[in-house]
Amino acid sequence: MLKKNWHFFHRLLSGIYAKTMLRHKIFWDAPLPNEAFILAVNHPTTTDPLLLPVITRHPMAILVTEMAFDLPLFGKILRAAGHIPVFLDRSNAEQLDGAVEMLNTGRSIGIFPEGGLSPKVGSFGRAHTGAARLALMSGAPVVPVGIHMLQEGVASSVTKSENFESVSQWAVRGPYYLSIGEPMGFNGDVEDRPLVRNVTKQIWDGVKEQAYRSEERMKAEQPLWLPLSRFLLWRSLF
Repeated sequence: MLKKNWHFFHRLLSGIYAKTMLRHKIFWDAPLPNEAFILAVNHPTTTDPLLLPVITRHPMAILVTEMAFDLPLFGKILRAAGHIPVFLDRSNAEQLDGAVEMLNTGRSIGIFPEGGLSPKVGSFGRAHTGAARLALMSGAPVVPVGIHMLQEGVASSVTKSENFESVSQWAVRGPYYLSIGEPMGFNGDVEDRPLVRNVTKQIWDGVKEQAYRSEERMKAEQPLWLPLSRFLLWRSLF
């Protein structure tokens, strides 16, 4: 019950931030599965794990870099809500096993296949095999999610904690679009390396396709999110 309540609290904070700080929009190609599922998402900003629970009321655990758990307030929320730390310097096999256990008990999982932030907003890093292995181990459907926002809406800062120091990229203003794709199902032996590589590619291709769709939708709605100052400047020039 405690983790469920904290998930609700995390989702409430996410919704407040999304509505007050960002022009947050979600587009659906298909409804989410009724059973536990895996959200595979690209990772342009440090804010993404904070905002992911807005997508669903379904209780969800997110695999998040261990550095986030070291932060005073956000780390406490992550731990209390039952999210899963991803370690940078050692195997995460135990974390994947824990995620499979959660899926088997009906709790959905969010994962960022890049493992860390994208090289820059609007680009993609290399996908790791975690999402594919999780899908093959659990049999849960994978829902690709693509995020797109503008570089000018990102604020960089150096985040320091007792054990870590890193550069964070925070989504603080402007449009933040998410496109939700159709669920993808996979079966097979997780020890079959060619299969794992193939599933990884399929998942990552699906995520990138949704990110491109978010970008296209944002461009199509440009007059709705273009800041007034830039709009007036454009009008004065032409």
